[in-house]
Amino acid sequence: MEYYLGGYYVMALVPQEYENYKNKLICSCSHCINKNLVKLFSGIFYLDEQDNNYAVKYGRNNKNSKMIEKWVEDNYTNSIRWPDVFLRKEYAEDFNFFFDSFSEVKRFSIYFDENETNRLIKYFKPKNKSENEIGIYQILDKKIKENNDELLLGYDLIGMEISGDFHSFHCHSIEEELSNKFGIRINEYGLFDECSDWDPVLKALNNQEIGCEPVPWFVVKVKTSATE
Repeated sequence: MEYYLGGYYVMALVPQEYENYKNKLICSCSHCINKNLVKLFSGIFYLDEQDNNYAVKYGRNNKNSKMIEKWVEDNYTNSIRWPDVFLRKEYAEDFNFFFDSFSEVKRFSIYFDENETNRLIKYFKPKNKSENEIGIYQILDKKIKENNDELLLGYDLIGMEISGDFHSFHCHSIEEELSNKFGIRINEYGLFDECSDWDPVLKALNNQEIGCEPVPWFVVKVKTSATE
């Protein structure tokens, strides 16, 4: 089955605090789990105290701050899709350059299989001209085929908000319930390994059989550059 690009992300991995993942890193592109650096430097998102502290850690208020913010501002219409996803790997690499000294900052890509691609496009296609197209929708609509030169890390289950932000199954600590019910297993990257049939898993999430946000849930393949 074909997989299509959902976008590239530059994420600062955050050691987790909850019991099953105490001080461990999870390779998710959800801003709930890690910190999307575009959000921290765009100047258009509200930053709570935690996000503001991370923004300072990664360059806010130092000599590079204005340079990073200007890069984001200059590239928001052509390189970055709303709210925080890159269309092309090269754009993500350019932005990542500002954070080369931080080993926990990683570039990821996410991919949707053909069925999930069509389902997301159908769900998030604007109903009228006043509705904005979220970035993942715009990128998936281009049907850019998977880059097979990247390293597969695993599979994330994500719940998409109408804003374009998304949650991870980790937001609800349901990995043990999912593992026990469907026999899927977490790997060293905090993601699920391959599953022969994701349909029952997605059905349980989308039908609220397992407690999570009442938003559409999708399975995505998470990859990174082979040189990361």
